[in-house]
Amino acid sequence: MALGQALGARFGPDDERNPRVLVDEQGRESVVTPSDGGYSNNAACVGGGTFSYGAMAWRFMEKDFRMRSTYGAVEGSTLEDWPIAYSDLEPYYEKAEWEMGVSGDDTGNPFKGPRREQGAPGSPAGRQTPRIASVRDSDAAQHRAL
Repeated sequence: MALGQALGARFGPDDERNPRVLVDEQGRESVVTPSDGGYSNNAACVGGGTFSYGAMAWRFMEKDFRMRSTYGAVEGSTLEDWPIAYSDLEPYYEKAEWEMGVSGDDTGNPFKGPRREQGAPGSPAGRQTPRIASVRDSDAAQHRAL
């Protein structure tokens, strides 16, 4: 029995009517269903992608507000700078992140924007922490090799 069926498929497409063809890095094709790992149906479910929230709360970067100033006019596009700056939104980011419970130390993040406050401390380590760290370290090693 497929995972989605075992859980009652409360949201998202059903397996039988929504197969997809997945092409891997070697060009091999395989058919995947919504309850398979490679299907990527986060935004294809009732309520959109936020119905099954992945616990990520990204901020825009400072340069995102100045795209035309950064890259110039792009012929045929409507690319413009925002009428506000990152600093205008930062207090609202802070409030929203506090309400959502965003936590952790981002001092090593080279892409972060300026913050008025450091934010909430990280959550205590749980039983999954060693596994998450090993996956993170493995992924980092693979990216460095590229």
